[in-house]
Amino acid sequence: MAKRQKVKRFSVQTFDAAHYRQTEQYTQAVDALFDKATAEIARAAAKGKYDPDKPFSFDDYPSVKAVMQSVTKQLASRITTVIETGSKKQWLFACSKNDGFISSILDTSKLSKAQLKKMQDQNLDALKTFQGRKVEGMNLSQRIWKYVGQYREQLEAALDAGLGEGRSAAQLSRDVRQNLKDPNRLFRRVRDKRGNLVLSKAARAFHPGRGVYRSSAKNAARLTRSEINMAYRESDYLRWQSLDFVVGFEVKRSNHEPLCKCDICEKLKGRYPKHFKFKGWHPQCMCYAVPILMDEETFDENELGDLKAALRGTQYKRLEAKNVVVDVPDGFKEWVREHEEAQANWSSTPYFIKDNFTDGKLSKGLNFETKKQIDPVQQQLDQLKPQISSIRTLCDEWGLNTFVLDDAIQKRNPSGVVNAISVLQGRVDAAMKEYNNFIADATQAIKDARKYKIDVTDMLELIATITSDKREWIMTKASCREMLDKLKKRIQDAIDEANKPKADANSIIGKYDVSRADNEDEMEKSLGMHKAAAMNHDDANELKGNPNFTLGGGYHINCQSCVVAYEMRRRGYDVEANQNTKRKGNIPYELSYTTEKAWLDNNGNVPKKQRAGGRYVDGYKIKNKTFKVMMSEFEDMTSTPGRYHINFGWKNRRSGHIITMERFKDGTMRVYDPQCGMVITDFKAYAKRISLVYGISILRVDNLRGNPHYVSGATKKRQ
Repeated sequence: MAKRQKVKRFSVQTFDAAHYRQTEQYTQAVDALFDKATAEIARAAAKGKYDPDKPFSFDDYPSVKAVMQSVTKQLASRITTVIETGSKKQWLFACSKNDGFISSILDTSKLSKAQLKKMQDQNLDALKTFQGRKVEGMNLSQRIWKYVGQYREQLEAALDAGLGEGRSAAQLSRDVRQNLKDPNRLFRRVRDKRGNLVLSKAARAFHPGRGVYRSSAKNAARLTRSEINMAYRESDYLRWQSLDFVVGFEVKRSNHEPLCKCDICEKLKGRYPKHFKFKGWHPQCMCYAVPILMDEETFDENELGDLKAALRGTQYKRLEAKNVVVDVPDGFKEWVREHEEAQANWSSTPYFIKDNFTDGKLSKGLNFETKKQIDPVQQQLDQLKPQISSIRTLCDEWGLNTFVLDDAIQKRNPSGVVNAISVLQGRVDAAMKEYNNFIADATQAIKDARKYKIDVTDMLELIATITSDKREWIMTKASCREMLDKLKKRIQDAIDEANKPKADANSIIGKYDVSRADNEDEMEKSLGMHKAAAMNHDDANELKGNPNFTLGGGYHINCQSCVVAYEMRRRGYDVEANQNTKRKGNIPYELSYTTEKAWLDNNGNVPKKQRAGGRYVDGYKIKNKTFKVMMSEFEDMTSTPGRYHINFGWKNRRSGHIITMERFKDGTMRVYDPQCGMVITDFKAYAKRISLVYGISILRVDNLRGNPHYVSGATKKRQ
């Protein structure tokens, strides 16, 4: 794992400044080639017999024309060599810059060979493609010949202006070179000597069009600068695409811009996405780009994730940087809006528009999406999306986890995804078969129970619950089967009873009546403490029964143990609630499904709760009692003074809650939530949040005995 280190001294601008100096050396070399060619042709022309009354033309002087053709052919070849050599060297210079940049921020000694190779890839195949590309249908050689052709036409005019004035070959060569570098001066010289009629024949040499110099040498120099600079920028672009920790780049103005006085550079500076291709805004642009690094937090998380994945033999899905550049600057957008309509009248389009806009048209918008390489693996995964979505829906319906599918998707393994879908479909089919069998058995049991007038309300409610949400079946199928088995036993008992002519008095087994004193002794042993004087509400509340509520986690879902702790505190036991770990063997977790197990009646049995509201059977339909009926039944069932535990399910949620209610002799009541220490002053408004499907379960507890096993598991001695 390559650890991010403190950045060593490194400057992108220093490399870019060196690049521009080296580029100028190549343009000077091209200038020197033009001067040398001009001198050779001028010497050949000076030796010939010149007719001053006739405009100079190479066609009239075959020997001079032969020299001109040979020299210009060499000129074109040598300019091509200069540009190709320069573009390759500056491409590699950009590679050196980026190698230095990587070394300045990463400890490369910690990188694997594969990682280092990827980060230091020089992309030489891309260099060949770049040098061989065509621009407006012309390769590099053809573009150079275009300017050499312009040079020939201007050279004829320059020789015509200089010949016949008695100059030596050296003077003629110097004069022609000066005229070629200053076409306006040459224009005046020819006009003065020949008049405008002659000039019209070579008008294209003096009026080449917008965006093109009159000087062929300047055009060749600009081509040299542009090609070499674009090679340098293309090398940057390709390298940055391979560096995950580069999340964009910032285009800045150069501090040394004698050739760049246009407004476009100032307008377009700013932060760009890494897939935006920057080669400069115009020919001879000296703006430079600085890569933007991924934020350190995300970088460290990704590196750690890669390391863990390597140890496990898996593939880590890297996080996106918090500071990733996802949009172009506002100045760029404004510039696009200002020039969108005007582009139709342009004679040429800047490279940054060709590279970054669909079909090179500002009006068609940026083309980032279309420039991304097609990923065949992703294509296969995309084709599986309907099946993935379908199986996820089924698994969600049945409450089944999709870990096997998630793992295959994260590993980007299409065949693994197909296998995972097959595995999950098998699990869904098995769950469906098991569920249908249970529903069939339960339906038959209900029919049999009704024959013997056995109450089947609980079973009907259970069926209604698991048919409305099959996830409830998956989570509670063990208790569902237990309930069905109990109903079947009651049916069998009723059948046996019906078949007996008389009840056998000797078969009646009395229940063991545990004395209250024995119960208190056992409770003290279980809790490891002695019972003290009973507490009033003020002594028992204010989170004394759940002091760890602020820790969250299991202390935010332990309402089932908080009500037990509060009741035991009222009885004189200084206890606090344990947390609900939601794991098998944890008493609060067990009580969350059957809260009444914490208590015993006088016969030593678990008491049965009453229900206010909830579902009822109307013929063959299952309906919910209204809110008004639920509240009326609640008042009736809690009219006797005492302390009650009331539990319920939340409306539109798959969770519930249990709290304490105390009814006083004057008929008033205090509703208290011992989990968070809140007194509920308006219970009717509070009850609006309760689901009408299940209603309110009610159990009076102040007249019951604690079950030592469950009380000691739900509470502990207060710390």
